[in-house]
Amino acid sequence: MKYQELAGKPDITEIQESILKFWKNESVFEKSVNKENAEEVVFYDGPPFPTGKPHHGTILVSFIKDLIARYWTMRGYKVPRVWGWDCHGLPIENQAEVQLGINDKNIIENSLGIDKFNEKCYEIVSGNNEAWKEYVEQMARWVDYDGAYKTMNPTFMESVMWAFKQCYDKGLIYRDYRVTPYCTHCETSLSISDTRESDSTRPRQDRWIITKFRTDEVIDGKTVFFLAWTTTPWTLPSNLCLAVGEALDYSFVDVGEEIFIACTNVLPKYEKIFGKKPVILKSCKGSELVGRTYEPLFPYFAQLKEQGAFRVVTADYVGSDEGVGIVHTAPAFGEDDYWTCKNNNIPLVNPVDAKGRFTEEITDFYEKDGEKNVIEMNPTVIRFLYDAGKAVADGTIEHNYPHCWRCKRPLIYKAMDAWYFNVGKIKDKLIAYNEDINWVPETVKHGRIGKWLENARDWNISRNRYWSTPIPIWECPDCGERVVLGSLDE
Repeated sequence: MKYQELAGKPDITEIQESILKFWKNESVFEKSVNKENAEEVVFYDGPPFPTGKPHHGTILVSFIKDLIARYWTMRGYKVPRVWGWDCHGLPIENQAEVQLGINDKNIIENSLGIDKFNEKCYEIVSGNNEAWKEYVEQMARWVDYDGAYKTMNPTFMESVMWAFKQCYDKGLIYRDYRVTPYCTHCETSLSISDTRESDSTRPRQDRWIITKFRTDEVIDGKTVFFLAWTTTPWTLPSNLCLAVGEALDYSFVDVGEEIFIACTNVLPKYEKIFGKKPVILKSCKGSELVGRTYEPLFPYFAQLKEQGAFRVVTADYVGSDEGVGIVHTAPAFGEDDYWTCKNNNIPLVNPVDAKGRFTEEITDFYEKDGEKNVIEMNPTVIRFLYDAGKAVADGTIEHNYPHCWRCKRPLIYKAMDAWYFNVGKIKDKLIAYNEDINWVPETVKHGRIGKWLENARDWNISRNRYWSTPIPIWECPDCGERVVLGSLDE
């Protein structure tokens, strides 16, 4: 075969256009796919978000996908390449909020209207299709645009409803009130996997504080206090118990006018609190502290003492690597906290609203129509505790902290109602099926994917948003009757 000689400097753009034109006129892509009697390879192309033009990341992934499809085509297989658009979700909603000048979810529901908001989402999704098509064609990638699916199409949404009902009928869907990652800006719960997206969990500086909890014990005329350390001062108004390590050693340390209880191992770390040579009056195991009571740090839920709150319990996650070996526990704002209190029959309080602000019960920090969320209130809480004589020390720590994968703001953990997919029921099957999959590279099988499966937890599928396939469940608020629909006809 003789190649055409190029005289002088070739016009790359002209060459590109002529090749693309030839492919189109001769239906080269279609002919490469339409192979009669050839064995078919199913190529699932995870669809992109059409929130803007392709960028370096999407282009790189697109090249890799095209390479794999071409490889199997050249091996003689029939490889349909159906294109798709991931039209729903927070990425589209966030862009719609920006274009509409909205920064408050209430505006969508009470002023603009959900229908108008969804129309904007539809407009954004529909407006980028041609740009994507042009980019992908210029990359010389072959895909079937004519047969493309969109997750916002009623037929696709109906298939999601059908799949949901199948899972529900198999006992894989349930509703529960538990702690979940929560974005105070997007005002929605997220799944654990959402906190692992890209750089969602990343370094952040936060204030820590050590507070003292007064007991009714007095030694030599000095009141005894439990110490507790936390990097979430905003959760202290919701404290309902203190957790210790059952086998850890604890000391009663005389610090002058008061006596502090803390883990023996941490005393050298907090020399400014306990002194260079701590005066230890007595020591005990954590198990011996169980059942002791203390005065609430704040008065908001003091009445719950009659229901078993404000006492010491044990928890296996308590250690002495961080803090003082005693963990302040607020059941609505941490998964460990939630289960610790539930297992010890301690009630739950949840004085934080959908915007992440303190509710009216927290009288010292509640601000009607306030704009600060609880994380932003940390300095205020710390200052209040010092003024009340209940803070012992504070500082700053840099630690990895989860952020919203879309709006990039720090998340909180908050108890709320949500629908869950019961991964635990099928976990063993998933692990077994993983062994039959030919992963490339092979290290993925027992590495990223294998470890993910081993540690997989039930999946929170609820999102308190608008532009998505709705969960097809209707419940009667009076009698609790539940109807789950699997099709539009139903």
